[in-house]
Amino acid sequence: MDHYPHPEHNQGSGFKTASNDSFNGTRREAASGSMEAVANKLIIVILIVSALIAAGGIFYYRSTDAIPFVIGVSMAAALNVSKVLLLRFSIACSTGKDPNQGKMLMQSAILVRTVLTVVVLLVAGLLHGRGVNLVGTVIALFAYPIANYSMHFFLKDTYQEHMPAKKDAVSEAIENIENLSKGD
Repeated sequence: MDHYPHPEHNQGSGFKTASNDSFNGTRREAASGSMEAVANKLIIVILIVSALIAAGGIFYYRSTDAIPFVIGVSMAAALNVSKVLLLRFSIACSTGKDPNQGKMLMQSAILVRTVLTVVVLLVAGLLHGRGVNLVGTVIALFAYPIANYSMHFFLKDTYQEHMPAKKDAVSEAIENIENLSKGD
């Protein structure tokens, strides 16, 4: 049996860790496949919400004044898609690593996502009135949380299929009380 992780699982360290072994083979492939399916559906929902926002802007302006609005929405849509791709990449990289390394990787990904958001807002603000509508950019930035919310509530089968089942609070409390009474 191979005592060291495969090269694609070993990202820089030559040391074997227990977390590398737990995601070798089919478990890691299944986790990445389900994560990729959820990310792809999230990207599709983000693009649909952004298209609806752009259509609303076109309907509101009803002239060539809608072009800067659509450009702002497009910038925000590209940012939202890049956030999903960055999240998927950081989860894939942190899976199977030391917990401290995984935590640092996730924190740096959050920082990069925040910096990207600030850069897009600064560019939209600096180019406001010169081809980019800041309002369109800000409104379209809400496509990511809207897509997350809609994926959670309208596509429950996607999340329930790939996420572990949760106990409800009442059954968990009853189980805790039964465990306490057995201890006496």
